[in-house]
Amino acid sequence: MIRRLLPSLALGASLATALFAAAPLTAQQAAEPWKDSFYPIIRYSGNDGVSLGIRYAWTQRSRYEDPYFNSGAIVTDLAWSASGSLGASVRFKAPGLSRNWRFDVGLGAIKQNRYEFYGVGENTTYHADSVTDTQKYYYRVRRAQISARGEASRRLLGRLWLTGMAQWKTTKFSDLPGPSIFTTEFPKELNENDIIGRIGVVFDNRDNDYDTHRGMLLDAGLLRGTAGEGYGRWVFEGRGWIPFGEWNSTWISLRGVAAAQTDGVLPLDSKLYLPTWEGQVLVLGGAESHRGFLDQRYIGRDLLFANAAVNHDILNGGIFAFGATAFMDAGRVFEESKFKLSTEGMKVGGGGGLYLRFLQTGVYTFNFGTGPDGFIFTLGNSWMF
Repeated sequence: MIRRLLPSLALGASLATALFAAAPLTAQQAAEPWKDSFYPIIRYSGNDGVSLGIRYAWTQRSRYEDPYFNSGAIVTDLAWSASGSLGASVRFKAPGLSRNWRFDVGLGAIKQNRYEFYGVGENTTYHADSVTDTQKYYYRVRRAQISARGEASRRLLGRLWLTGMAQWKTTKFSDLPGPSIFTTEFPKELNENDIIGRIGVVFDNRDNDYDTHRGMLLDAGLLRGTAGEGYGRWVFEGRGWIPFGEWNSTWISLRGVAAAQTDGVLPLDSKLYLPTWEGQVLVLGGAESHRGFLDQRYIGRDLLFANAAVNHDILNGGIFAFGATAFMDAGRVFEESKFKLSTEGMKVGGGGGLYLRFLQTGVYTFNFGTGPDGFIFTLGNSWMF
């Protein structure tokens, strides 16, 4: 699958080059050179274990006063994990190459041999002793996917944006040897093909979008997918940051997310990933959505969750920062019951952690949490939001 994607990755890079070459630049931006860099990446998740990779980036730095770090960037990742998972991706992101426009285009392929799966619904259970020598993959499934995604955002007025996104993905789930939760709910092999369109409105007055300490982001969108007989969904996300102190070295970060199906039947992969502005969130559980749960511990038709954290820079040298965080996450899914805005049925987790920041965009978060499933460690490769 990775080999099949390599020509597409090259084509994507060529298209991205054509896009930014045609985009109008200010004189100051035109004078800023494009620079390339190579550096290693390390990740950890329950889905892949420890993974190592290399990243190649070709970027143009933005002006100091801009709320984004790079006016444009092409980033290519190649990664391999000890569990045998493989991944390749290329992404073109251009928040500042054309006045009043933002572009985000990506191609990717991934094969995950030990993807965590705990069932669908709000009442699924997890028992660690269910994993034995005869059923080593009781909570595991293979997942492979090829995807292409493009998003364009147009400034309407001030900090208000109109955004449109289109995504194509083909996903294959297949069972592993021995009994598993997956094969009790699905056939041994599940193939999904989906084309998703999304339109939304975004209000964004963050101080910056790479190391945010102040401001808010509100994102409301409607999407339509073609899988099965087609389905609809709405998504709302609200984020806020409140700084304290002369140097803003302490700040509170808050997020609330709600998503509900409007019609049709969501495919399995769309229950796992929630499209948001210029990205997606893996739900519900893990470093992206709920640090008190295992990765995608709860999945369902509808979703409601919230995150709160207090962060403090212990040491901040500008190009390098080290700090601590205390957090609380709460959330639930809806599968058997009807969606409602309520704290009823919310599952809560909390804990603390450490973070390292190199320059503005290199961030590692080490989270030590606890929840209904016990102690959970997660490692994030960016701020949670």
